[in-house]
Amino acid sequence: MRYILTYFFLFFITTSVFSAIDIENMTLGYNNKYKTGKWVPFTVLVRSQNELVAFSGEIVVEIKNLISDDILFRYATPFQLSKTDRKNLRLNIYIPVNPVKLFIQVIRTTEESDNEKISKPLISRTFTPSPPIENKDNYLLALTPNADKLKGLIDKKRLNGDETNVYVQYLQNTNEMPTAWIGYSIVDVLVIREVSLSDRRISKRQQTALINWIQDGGTLIVSGGSNYRYIKGSFIEKILPVKLLREEIIENVPTILKHRFEISSEDTVLDSRNSSKTTKKFNSIGFELKPRCDVILEDNDKIYIAKRNFGSGQIICFAFDYNAYLFSRPKGGEVFWGWLLNNYGKSEKYISDEYTPYRQHEEKIHKLFLSKMPIQLPIIKSFALILPIYVFCLGFLFFFIRNKGNSSKNRTRIYWIGSFIFVMFSIGSISIAKVIIPKRIQKDSFSILTIYPELNQASLKSFVSLRTPSHDISSIPMSSKTFIRPLNADGIQPTPKSLQGKSFELRDVEIDPWGPSTYTYQSMIPMDQQQDNIELENTWKITGNQGIYLGTIQTENSDYSKIDTPSETLTKLPMNRNIIGSRKAFTQILQNEGVLQYLLNGERLRELDTRKNSAKLIGWTNKLYRYLRTDQLMSDRIVTSNDETLVIIYLDDPKSEM
Repeated sequence: MRYILTYFFLFFITTSVFSAIDIENMTLGYNNKYKTGKWVPFTVLVRSQNELVAFSGEIVVEIKNLISDDILFRYATPFQLSKTDRKNLRLNIYIPVNPVKLFIQVIRTTEESDNEKISKPLISRTFTPSPPIENKDNYLLALTPNADKLKGLIDKKRLNGDETNVYVQYLQNTNEMPTAWIGYSIVDVLVIREVSLSDRRISKRQQTALINWIQDGGTLIVSGGSNYRYIKGSFIEKILPVKLLREEIIENVPTILKHRFEISSEDTVLDSRNSSKTTKKFNSIGFELKPRCDVILEDNDKIYIAKRNFGSGQIICFAFDYNAYLFSRPKGGEVFWGWLLNNYGKSEKYISDEYTPYRQHEEKIHKLFLSKMPIQLPIIKSFALILPIYVFCLGFLFFFIRNKGNSSKNRTRIYWIGSFIFVMFSIGSISIAKVIIPKRIQKDSFSILTIYPELNQASLKSFVSLRTPSHDISSIPMSSKTFIRPLNADGIQPTPKSLQGKSFELRDVEIDPWGPSTYTYQSMIPMDQQQDNIELENTWKITGNQGIYLGTIQTENSDYSKIDTPSETLTKLPMNRNIIGSRKAFTQILQNEGVLQYLLNGERLRELDTRKNSAKLIGWTNKLYRYLRTDQLMSDRIVTSNDETLVIIYLDDPKSEM
């Protein structure tokens, strides 16, 4: 019995000593490769061991200036752990251009008997990111069953003699695929090869995130060959530029591929059926080009590489497997990928990201919000009304004292008593107004809404200003997958916290009437069929760098193919013809900083004689709330006073002529 008690005593001490909550690993981006001025996935591996009770709380990530140690942004996600458990937690955080460090805290939340929640920090870590990838570089993310030859061919290499480097990282499995499109925003190209794309392996949220990212400017490359069995019937088949006919074997490498891969007549591979023989056979997929898509490489009417525009992004499909021996030799593979990435590696939208570190449109929009006087707030209106009355009464008091035959002592007494009465009257009036007038949050916003009709999706980027009648610190619930951050992070105390989880919320928002709190947020929005009819003002139809002014239109009732108005050559977007007021100020900022210039660059011809520029509508509306299912900021206290939205619609037929 004595030995049993000793054993249990030692076991209790041992488990108590080794019980802990700990952070095992932290990764910024993919394998710590990331870009600045973008939203970046941040993954934290948290472990619990032999805890007495299950853990419930949240992990908080603070983005701090590396030099001043000021908190710029705060993000959090709730999670639970059993007594012994491990979890990978992923947040999407914004990494600014200036150097930063990350401060991570694990906070336990317990609920007291009176339903009050108590937060207790358990552990903290500091994470200093490695140097980022430059925005002009090509960042490839590959989803393959194992590390293939792609990384060895082009990773960390400068292709085609320019100053653009290529970086390749791998997703270890489909579980690492983001569930929000913004998790791909640092990636220029996603390559998929030899992996199952079934619903069982890739969740619906992951599928939606990938498709939304492509529409918002990403590039997807799908490898062929024996990959046919994975692509056929998958969720990406319907958006490919080709129809998949059959899997086939090509007896000899065609001339066009020999040229691109620098394959000589001596280059062969062992025959899989007879190891004593060599062959130039390779597996391929028979393609049939879909409407409004383009052929990049073909030989004798057989398509080997095809491409299509998909919203702001693009999809490229190979008939062959780029990892096959004939196409993955060091010299030939490097030449091919250099040519492909130089001509098709980035969409026009992502090419423009090279200038992100130099743009100052967010600072200018913040100053534009600051320039608006708070006179429209009810409490300020009351103050503005009372102040003239106060001044008038004070002047009348001076006049009365000067003309009244009282002694100097009486005049002084009357002056101070009268002044005191007027001051108390003013304070009382404003205090009553504070109680009577609802404590609403006034919202002013400028937005860019890009609509992709093919899948009834839209990308929304908004810049908002929030004011209240009096100083207030509150929380604002948001719609799911809305990613928000302060426009001007410097000097905001307390720093608001963006909660990302089953629900999204902005906490600790400090708002007052004199200086607005300014934010920018991004979201992907499903558009209902009944939302197709949008009234646009100051509308232009843009094709390449040619534009036609349409004025005010109803998008549902307009036939753009029959417009015969002469087109104009445009140099900047958005156009400022007939634009006045706050729209004009927002337009000038977008023009000067080149935010939408990628829309004018059109589709670069890049050896494609048949390429036609996609057509777009660009116009204004101040009734955005009519076309959205819900406001992204979902607080009942928010009242919109000014909402100007620039709407960009990618037309269904991108080859429509003007």
